[in-house]
Amino acid sequence: MNYLPMTEIYTTTEIVSELKNILEIQYDNDLAEYLGVGKQSVYQYKQKVNPDIQQRIISELLVLLKKP
Repeated sequence: MNYLPMTEIYTTTEIVSELKNILEIQYDNDLAEYLGVGKQSVYQYKQKVNPDIQQRIISELLVLLKKP
């Protein structure tokens, strides 16, 4: 099977926003509560700059979820 390289990597802020949209959650605090983490954890995640493997995996899953 031939794989194409990833073309879209979501920023951490976009990942948080997409997850809130999927879960119909409005605020970061509510997302933190849903995930069972402190609100500071969500804030720190959004501040990440360099994409890591987790961010790439989440980005790929979001792209796949949006495909018709």
